[in-house]
This record gives sequence, C-alpha cells and structure tokens, in this order.
Amino acid sequence: MQKRGLDKIFYQVVLIAIILILLTIWIR
Repeated sequence: MQKRGLDKIFYQVVLIAIILILLTIWIR
C-alpha cells in the first residue's frame, strides 16, 4: 500500500490551499 505517498501529496495540497486562502485574505 502506498499510503505514505498519498498522505504526502494530500498534505502538500492542503498546505497550498491554506496558503492561497491566506493570500486572498491578505490581498483583501
């Protein structure tokens, strides 16, 4: 099972999403 790989990708996607949300809030 490649659970580690999926978890790593999921974690990176979540981090990118949080950063994008923070940037949009900052711009506003």
